[in-house]
Amino acid sequence: MAQKDPRTGSPFTNTATNPGTGIAATGSVSVSVGDLVFVNYAIRGAVTVTVTDNLGNTYYALAAPGSGTGRAYGFYSIVTSAGTLTTVTGAHTSSSLDAAIIVAVFEGPFYGYPTGLDKNPSAVADSTSPFTGAQTGTLSYSDELVIGWMAQGNGAAGGSYGANNSFTVHGDATTGTGTNTCSGAICYLKVSATTTRTPEFTNATSTSGSIGTASFVAAAAELRVPKLNSYGILEVTDQRVAKLNSYVILDDPKLQVTKLNAYAVLTEVEASDRRRPVYTPTH
Repeated sequence: MAQKDPRTGSPFTNTATNPGTGIAATGSVSVSVGDLVFVNYAIRGAVTVTVTDNLGNTYYALAAPGSGTGRAYGFYSIVTSAGTLTTVTGAHTSSSLDAAIIVAVFEGPFYGYPTGLDKNPSAVADSTSPFTGAQTGTLSYSDELVIGWMAQGNGAAGGSYGANNSFTVHGDATTGTGTNTCSGAICYLKVSATTTRTPEFTNATSTSGSIGTASFVAAAAELRVPKLNSYGILEVTDQRVAKLNSYVILDDPKLQVTKLNAYAVLTEVEASDRRRPVYTPTH
């Protein structure tokens, strides 16, 4: 496993033909601070949904679907309470409409709320496979995770979802096929460039649904910003910062990194992640 990969035990799902005031997905996933938990609550109609988990993490709603027989309500949490995630609950106003919940966990660290969410265009409706979500637009950062999620009324068979445009399906759930059923799915793509991305699902059931799109910003590891000793000299680096030789002279041509003044003291850092604070020495 690596950053932005699904955690072991992910996804977990549940469905209900008469959900009442909500349903819960249960499983067992070890989560760390900074992990991303993504929830697709798929239901046959408009409801007001909130999401909670057993660890007390906070979930934020993404752009809500405005049409489609299947409504895909997306939520995310950047984990602040680590531990074993066992229950994620979607609660809503009372409904007898079929519903499905899919929970996916991705290894962090990701930036926390609200910085961690980059793109989240309006949800779109589609009724024919391939089901095409909204484009992200040019991403703000190259190191992101793009997620698509969808719901279909008169649902698709479980395990029947595919994905185009290099996305990978990571979890689906269905109450069945035919009239009054509902199904949903999640797909994801790890990116290393800011190119526009478009999630797209496929299956053999062309029925009315909605598709959401969002992208999340991966956080750099702690050592991706140099540490300075008490004299303002660079003393800890990794591949994302310049290496200094024994004379404290810039020794690595990968200029993603530093400028030195006439005294060979670090004066500026230009990391790929510009939001991390960097210490500038004073004399």
